[in-house]
Amino acid sequence: MEKKSMLQRTRIEHKDPDQKSSTTSSIMASSTITKPDVKSMVHAVATILQSQMMEDGSVGKQIMPHSDLYFFCEEKYITEKPDAFDEQRLALLKETPTVDNIYEFIQALYDCAQFSPECCVICLIYINRLIAFTGMPLHPTNWRPMYSALIPVSYTH
Repeated sequence: MEKKSMLQRTRIEHKDPDQKSSTTSSIMASSTITKPDVKSMVHAVATILQSQMMEDGSVGKQIMPHSDLYFFCEEKYITEKPDAFDEQRLALLKETPTVDNIYEFIQALYDCAQFSPECCVICLIYINRLIAFTGMPLHPTNWRPMYSALIPVSYTH
């Protein structure tokens, strides 16, 4: 009798083949290398970009108008064509964007250009390298041109 109860206690239960399981038994992966979660990747990149902008803004780093790096800055085009920008648009351009604003911009580029999700991360690496090698700060007026210029470069690698 005791043998039978022992067998009953050690019975293996088989799971439904459609049920997801995890080797960690507590964490379920919603993204994999072969099928990355694009939205979470773009959101992470947007969060890092906004954090970098806030950090550089608090330090007070500026881009000098005579610098070659000024070409990445929307302020160059604002000063060249001031009539094209009303006060509301100027205020919007100079305001530090929210993570959602950055996310929407990157997602719109992603949807339009149809580059791979990894390009977002590679582009972020290129932006960090540009900042590290040149000392250029990331500002509300230069992140869009930098991202737009570096995303095609990241696509080629």
